[in-house]
Amino acid sequence: MNTKFIVILCFFLVSCELDIQNNTNTDLVTVNKLTKDEHTTLYKKNKKNVHHDFANFPFGFPLGIEDMDKLFTDFDSLKVKITPIENKYDDELVDTLYYFSSQKKQFLFYKSTQATFLNSAMIMDSSVILNRGIHIGISKSVFLEKLNLDSTKTDTLQIVGDEEYAEHTFYFEKNSLSRIEIYHNVE
Repeated sequence: MNTKFIVILCFFLVSCELDIQNNTNTDLVTVNKLTKDEHTTLYKKNKKNVHHDFANFPFGFPLGIEDMDKLFTDFDSLKVKITPIENKYDDELVDTLYYFSSQKKQFLFYKSTQATFLNSAMIMDSSVILNRGIHIGISKSVFLEKLNLDSTKTDTLQIVGDEEYAEHTFYFEKNSLSRIEIYHNVE
């Protein structure tokens, strides 16, 4: 399975034209690009904010592009977009956005010359299991217990890391986790 993923990724890399001057694909550049204030205002209704160290590593480790074969097992539904972007601090450098998506999960990575970072993710698929066994479909009470949090009536819980570069929003419907949005500020 790992070999199939690498072959598919190589195919996309080879077939992707990396001509920066002719690149008109702006879809990726705008993915999850709300400012922190806009994001907070948008989800402020019925939301509880909590500072917790879980936000720093929601997967239990720094998730990378090489881990996508574990999260996307159905390669027929996998879509990959690779977009070069100008480095914000050095016009001479080109960074890259890697966008992996299927119907119920999306992951956006930002790759600079120094490292690759998970920028954002949207998960509505129970096959993706976060740190501490958190996954879509888990009850709100079990979720709160796993993170040692007090009971709450809100259906939207935002977990923010200690340094506030990471904020993840968990949505509950009928007391069951239905959607996870992960956001890391990579600047």
